[in-house]
Amino acid sequence: MWSPTNPDRVGLKVGAVLLDYPGSTWALDLDEAQDVLGPLSSEKWVCLARENLEAFRRSTVSDLQAEYVALFDFSEKRTLHLTRHEVGDDRVRGQELVRLQARLHHDGWRLVEGMLPDYLPVWLEYLACADVPDESLGKRVYRVLAHIREAIAPLSVYHGLIGWLLMVLPKAEPALPPVHQPVDDERRMPFPIYHRGDVEGWAAEGARVR
Repeated sequence: MWSPTNPDRVGLKVGAVLLDYPGSTWALDLDEAQDVLGPLSSEKWVCLARENLEAFRRSTVSDLQAEYVALFDFSEKRTLHLTRHEVGDDRVRGQELVRLQARLHHDGWRLVEGMLPDYLPVWLEYLACADVPDESLGKRVYRVLAHIREAIAPLSVYHGLIGWLLMVLPKAEPALPPVHQPVDDERRMPFPIYHRGDVEGWAAEGARVR
C-alpha cells in the first residue's frame, strides 16, 4: 500500500513520476515530489533525489520532452519497456506481456489506453503501492534500469534519476546483459510511444491506471 511515510516507497513513487514523459502537469509533479521528499531523513539516496529534482527544475518542459523522446522513444538500448531488454522482440515477449497484463488485472490495476504492460514507470509505481513487497520483481526492474543507465550520458538528468533509483530498489547482480546487440535507427520507431499526458494527483495510488 502506498505510504508517504515509507522512504523506499516514496522513492519508487517519485521515480515513477520522473521517469514518465513530462507533460503539461510537470510543474505540479515536481512540486508534489518535493513535498513528499521533504520530510524524509537525509540518507544518501534522498539527498541525490533532491539534487536531481532541482536539476529537472532547471530544464524547461520542452527541453525535457525533447530529451525524453530522443533517449527513450527512438532507442532500443534505452527503451523503457521491461521485456524488450529481457527477452528481445519475439514471440516470447508477447507471452510475457500477457503474463504482466494478467498480473496487473488480478491486482486491480487498469492501464490507460495505449500503454503496454511492461512500461517501467508502471512497475515502479506498482512496487510503491503493492500490499506485499516483491523483491524478485524489484530486482528485475533493477537489472533493466542498470542496463539502460549504461547507455545514457552521465550529465543527463535521467542518468542521475536512475542512479538514485538503483539505490532504492533491491540490488541485483549481475547487471542484465543485452539479449542481442541492437542498432539504434532514428528513422524508425521501434516501440509504441505512450505518454502519460495530463494525469493529475500522481501521489494518489495508481496514477498510471484507471
